[in-house]
Amino acid sequence: MLKLLNIGLFFFASSVLFGQELNHSIKKYSEDSKLEVVNHLSEIDKEERVALYIEEEFIGDLSMYRTLNPDEIRSVDINKEAFKLHNVNFDGKIIISYKDDYQPEYILIKDFILEQTDTENPIVVQIDEEVLDLDYAICKLDKAYILKLILEEIPTSKKGQNIVLAKFITKKPANITKANTIRIK
Repeated sequence: MLKLLNIGLFFFASSVLFGQELNHSIKKYSEDSKLEVVNHLSEIDKEERVALYIEEEFIGDLSMYRTLNPDEIRSVDINKEAFKLHNVNFDGKIIISYKDDYQPEYILIKDFILEQTDTENPIVVQIDEEVLDLDYAICKLDKAYILKLILEEIPTSKKGQNIVLAKFITKKPANITKANTIRIK
């Protein structure tokens, strides 16, 4: 017992006697400091933005291509003239024509979501694992090519304020296979 007490006293004394004190300089800002803004977001999207049209109807940007039924496309034309639409600059457009017997049912993404819920919360739209980076109030999708819509409320740090995540799952073969898989737990 005495040995244990001596060892404990030895460690305490050595830590106090041989301990080093570090002088940390604390950076203090003056009243006339200037605000520095580092925007890493501007470096993310340097790609050209291309509009997607079905015949003469605006669908969205190229990210909306995944909502189209590829088996029903007859032709694809490209127009490289820059233009502005809905306050968005586009560098060109892709014009797609469907086969004559296919009748798509286009609906604004916002209207499709509001058919399912009457939320007043902000909405984030995701299509097959990719978040939509164009205004969902002007983008359209083919209702016939949507397998399911999953709506999730995500809590935020503000009390009582949630964000609605709208996940659109298309009828790609991989998504259909995944939906038909039976999981036994």
